[in-house]
Amino acid sequence: MPAFTELDHTADIAFRIFGESLEEIYLHAFAALSFKFIEFLTFLRPAEGIDSIDEIVIRLNESIAYADQAFRCPYKAVSFHGGVVQDENILHWDMIVDV
Repeated sequence: MPAFTELDHTADIAFRIFGESLEEIYLHAFAALSFKFIEFLTFLRPAEGIDSIDEIVIRLNESIAYADQAFRCPYKAVSFHGGVVQDENILHWDMIVDV
């Protein structure tokens, strides 16, 4: 199973993020954002202590703010949209990114 796949979205960028835990969802979401903007890797925060999708969105948006100050990041924000879905032992979350 891939860490993420890109989804078609009319106005923004969207990814389906896969993982076995919320910490893995966070790391894979970060990887997806870095895949499109490699400089984003500089702003990775630790994945420990993540207990909700809201915490993931908050951490990603903090990293986007730092990246924007340093590099003019192409992302505006990750949307507070949708929840984590569990299919057997795999979680997935559709991440929508405002550009």
